[in-house]
Amino acid sequence: MREMKFRAWDKQYKKMYYKGFAIRAVGQNHTSGGVLFDVSVFGKHQYNPLEMEYMQFTGLKDKNGKEIYEGDIITPLIGLSPGPRPDKGVVKFREGEFVDSYWGDSVRTHFLDGAGPEVIGNIYSNPELLEKK
Repeated sequence: MREMKFRAWDKQYKKMYYKGFAIRAVGQNHTSGGVLFDVSVFGKHQYNPLEMEYMQFTGLKDKNGKEIYEGDIITPLIGLSPGPRPDKGVVKFREGEFVDSYWGDSVRTHFLDGAGPEVIGNIYSNPELLEKK
């Protein structure tokens, strides 16, 4: 069984938190019936949870031992789909599994050649990596 871990991107302060943040229910929205939440980082600041982006750990590590999360940009993409492959893709959660954004291959297939992918950044801290040249 894989470890359930998350990270959070703070949209306001442009910072990634890997630990030290907590999400808690603080009440109920009487209009919609939904639950109201807030987020604290290291117990100090309160944030609107809608101002944070949350990404789940895939349970996999890249060839350098770095944990792979949703939103990570990985390279090289090695999979079972035919045809030319892009030099990088984004890890997404789709239909019950983590996939790369280009072909939709399971991220696990990138480990078939023994080397595995490499995390080169993420979509929040390094959006320039996805720009086409």
